[in-house]
Amino acid sequence: MTGHNTECGYLVPPNNVEMLAQAIENALEQGDISQTQEAAQQIVRKYYHVDVMVDAYAKLYQQVIDKQKKSQKR
Repeated sequence: MTGHNTECGYLVPPNNVEMLAQAIENALEQGDISQTQEAAQQIVRKYYHVDVMVDAYAKLYQQVIDKQKKSQKR
């Protein structure tokens, strides 16, 4: 998962077979993945829940509208 290190998964660059193999090996060695799964679920709920995403897009659209209004006044 991007930006969250190994707390909820492994970040592997595209087309990097060696790092992918290492990440898979690490995951298999970890054994119990329940903590990793819980951390991933918490991050999804915190940052990617539909309500959070709707609010973020609404703020972004409002910023664009406000900026456009300011430029039209000039």
